[in-house]
Amino acid sequence: MKKAIIVSGICLLISSCILGQDLKPQKDKETKKYGYVNKSDEWVVKAIYDDADKFKDGVAKIYLNKKEGLISETGTVLVGPQFDDIDKFKDGLAIIKNNKKYGFIDKTGKVLCETKFDDIDKFSSTGLAIIKNAKKSGLIKNDGTVITQPLYDVIYSFYDNIANIQNNKLWGLIDITGKVIFEPTFAKALAFNKNGLSITQKIGEDQLWKFGLVKNDGSVILDCIQLWLAEEGSFFYVKNPNTKWEIRDNKGVAISKEFDDLNTFMDGLSSKYMINGLISAKEGNKWGFINEKGETIIPFIYDRIGSTDGYGFSNGYCAVQIGEKWGYIDKTGKYFKEPIFQEADRFTNVLGEVLSTVKMEDKIYTLNAKTGEMKLKPGTENNTRPVTAQKTQAATTQTTTAQTTTTSQAQVPKTSANTESDWLIGTWMVTEEKIGGKVKTGKQTTFVSYQFKKGGSGNYVERYDIMANQTQTKNMNWTLNGTSLKMSTSNYTLTPSDNKRTMTMNGPLGSSWKLTKQ
Repeated sequence: MKKAIIVSGICLLISSCILGQDLKPQKDKETKKYGYVNKSDEWVVKAIYDDADKFKDGVAKIYLNKKEGLISETGTVLVGPQFDDIDKFKDGLAIIKNNKKYGFIDKTGKVLCETKFDDIDKFSSTGLAIIKNAKKSGLIKNDGTVITQPLYDVIYSFYDNIANIQNNKLWGLIDITGKVIFEPTFAKALAFNKNGLSITQKIGEDQLWKFGLVKNDGSVILDCIQLWLAEEGSFFYVKNPNTKWEIRDNKGVAISKEFDDLNTFMDGLSSKYMINGLISAKEGNKWGFINEKGETIIPFIYDRIGSTDGYGFSNGYCAVQIGEKWGYIDKTGKYFKEPIFQEADRFTNVLGEVLSTVKMEDKIYTLNAKTGEMKLKPGTENNTRPVTAQKTQAATTQTTTAQTTTTSQAQVPKTSANTESDWLIGTWMVTEEKIGGKVKTGKQTTFVSYQFKKGGSGNYVERYDIMANQTQTKNMNWTLNGTSLKMSTSNYTLTPSDNKRTMTMNGPLGSSWKLTKQ
């Protein structure tokens, strides 16, 4: 037993001496070559290399005849200089390069993957790296096992052990084992929610957008034939092939009956179906409100709902129309004001007071949400505000065309454009947009263009899916007084250039658009 202990101690001592040599690169003054010396400046590795690096994480690069190799801290050559490049080690692996081809090795110098790929990305936490050949991408494991041969145009980063793949501009899905969950057939990348569901999109044979719902295990919840599909919270809003609307839960199961329409409203600067726990729905020709289960909360008795600037319930009240008159209801459906107005805007907080603008007997009033008091608006005694017809519901139902479709807006009596506004007639493209302090340009802008026609009519193109560049066209009516532009009930100030080929359109809350005439 003592002999064994002594031998073991000697081995540990020798090992300690070797590891404790603290080698450092040294240049031989006579040969001009590099090797490694210990603390006593004794040569441990002969000076035969063109260059030598310091040790990092137990290894160092050695150079000879424009090739690179690896040496350990004990002075053992792990792999002789034979590669054009050896990258830094990460998680015990380093990418190697020869003749413009890539592979990788481990810290023992073992070549796990020969240099045969056009490119190899860094390994991710999943232990996988993307390999490329002939501009196609595949997957390789950190032990050198090729999971997927280079077959795809693009393989994106893994998240929850799945990744989007792309071929011919179509999208699919692959898992960490290389199994193809969905072949690349979708027009947009898949984005899964916490329940593993993703909306899918395709362009149908009729060249219109179609939508579906799939799960990250490869199962199809809804075939990609729906006319519209949107997610909000734990629910999906679906316009089915029969042009009927329904609400589905986070498993894709229908939890409501079918409706003729569901409406979106503005909530700040975002469009939502459900606000204050209520969803506006249409049965036949009448509008009402339901909850997320499809249960009727406010009966279907209204011809139109919401203000024309895109808001439903705002500060506790919603504008509703019966016949030709507008009024306001609260979240229970109780009237705050019976339908007696020609027009009714949404309530907003103005210096601590919640006010709305209404029109009655061709006069403009401010309406106080707390007291119900109406005050004649200063400067409107002689009806300086243009007379508009009844409003339509604020947010139009989402369209499903790949390009644009027309959506109904408020019908305002057309006014003849005078010579002062002739410069505005035409199509103006949005080149820059500022909303909520964020500046957007190009295809990131919310609004694409505005077309002003003679007689006070026109339309504007709005994006409802920035990623897919999907748009919808909405009608508008306008009047221009000097540089004061009114579109429906929204007011803007125009600042045209000297030649009136470009202009800035300033709106509420600091929003602005820069436009160029086509």
